[in-house]
Amino acid sequence: MKKRKFIISLIAVLLILFVPIPIGQYKDGGTKDYLSFTYRIVAWNRLLEDGSIFQKTSVYWFPENYKDIGSLWESEKPDMEGSYILNSSHEVDGRQGIAWEAGLYYVSGSTTLSVYDADWQLIKSQDDPFAAFTAEVNHIGDIDVYEGEIYAGVELFLDGEASNIQAAVYDAQTLELKRTYMFDKRSGQTEVSGIAVDPDHGCIWMCSWAEDDSGSFLYRYDLEDGDYLGKVRMENAPKLIQGIAYLDGYIYITSDDGDAGEDAPDHVYKCQVDTGLEVYEVVLERTVYDVIRQGEIEGISFDKDKNQMLISYNRGAIIVKGMPKGFYIGYDSEIHEVFVYDIIIGSNDRITKVRGSLPRTLFFENVILLPYRPFIRTARASNTAPAKTNQNAYPASTATTPSLATRPRTMRISAI
Repeated sequence: MKKRKFIISLIAVLLILFVPIPIGQYKDGGTKDYLSFTYRIVAWNRLLEDGSIFQKTSVYWFPENYKDIGSLWESEKPDMEGSYILNSSHEVDGRQGIAWEAGLYYVSGSTTLSVYDADWQLIKSQDDPFAAFTAEVNHIGDIDVYEGEIYAGVELFLDGEASNIQAAVYDAQTLELKRTYMFDKRSGQTEVSGIAVDPDHGCIWMCSWAEDDSGSFLYRYDLEDGDYLGKVRMENAPKLIQGIAYLDGYIYITSDDGDAGEDAPDHVYKCQVDTGLEVYEVVLERTVYDVIRQGEIEGISFDKDKNQMLISYNRGAIIVKGMPKGFYIGYDSEIHEVFVYDIIIGSNDRITKVRGSLPRTLFFENVILLPYRPFIRTARASNTAPAKTNQNAYPASTATTPSLATRPRTMRISAI
C-alpha cells in the first residue's frame, strides 16, 4: 500500500515538474509557448524582415525557462545573413526579361531589347529584333548575357500557344542578331519563356511557361553549337514559369503562381544542376511579397559585382493566357520594373537557422509534446508560400543563398 502511494506521489511530482502547459500564442507570426517548472518549449514561428519565416522548436532548461520571451528571442534570432533584402526598384521599357554583365543591365520586351548603364539610364535599344529572322516570330522571353552576347528565347506566341521556338544570339553592343538555333522537336517543348547560360556545364537552359507537361521540364542545349542535349524533369514543378537564371551550380526560376487580383505574391524557386542525377528537387527560394503592387513576375538575373538578385515585374495589366487584356482600376498602362535585392551572405549554420530543416530532440517531439501536437507546426524553415497560390508542397532550401565564392550542396537531378 505504501509502495503504491509512493509511486502515485512520484508520478504526480514528475507530472508537475515536467509536463508543459500552454501559456500563450504571440502575434509575431504564430509563436507558441509551453512552460513547466523545469523547462520551457517555444515553437517559434516568427516573420522576419526579408519575408521568410523563422521556424524552430527550442527547449530552455531551468533557470532559462523563466526568462521573458523577448530575451529568448534575442538568443535565437538569426542575424538576417543568408537572405534577400530589397534595395531599390527601377522602371524600365521592357516587360519580359533582365540580365546583367560587366556593369550593364539588359532588358527584353516582347519585341524589344534595351541596355541600361549602372545607374539604370537607357543607353541603347533595338525596336526591331526580328528583322533578320526567316521564321515568323513575335515574342522574346527572359534573356541572359554571356561573354558579350545576348541569349534570348524567341517564338511566335498567340493567346497561350507558341510555335517556331528557337534560341537567338545577339551582339550585346550592337543588339544585332548573330545566329539562331531551332529547338529540337524531340524535346516535346511547346513554349519558351526564358533562357539561361550555364558555363560550368557548357550548356544553355530553356524553360517553358506552358501549363501542359512541357512546363515540368528544363531543356538543355550545347553552348557551343546549339545541339540538343536532353531535358530534365522538375519534381513538383512550379506552374507558369516566367524566368530563369544560372548561378553557382543552381538554376533559379520565377513562377507567376500568385494572383494580382487577390494581391497574392509570385515566387522564386531553385534547383541544383548535377547531370549525373535523375530528378531535380525544386525548392522555394523566396516569396516576392515586397514589390510596389502585385502583378506578374517575369525574368531573373544576378549582378555578380554587387552580389544582387534582379527580378523583373509588371503591374497594372490584366493578364489572360499570357497576354495583356485590359487594366486594373487606377491604371491606363502597364508598368515594367526591375526590383534589386541585396544578397546577404553568412556562415552555413546561421543561414540554416532561417532556411534549413532543423533537427529537434525526438524525445521532446514525440513524447512530451504529444498532447500538444495539433497546436505545434512542424519545425521547417522556409520562405513560406501562401497555400492558396501554391498547390504543391515545396521543401525548404537547406543551402545558402547564392554567393560567388561558395558552392552549392548536392541535390537530385533527372536527365531524360
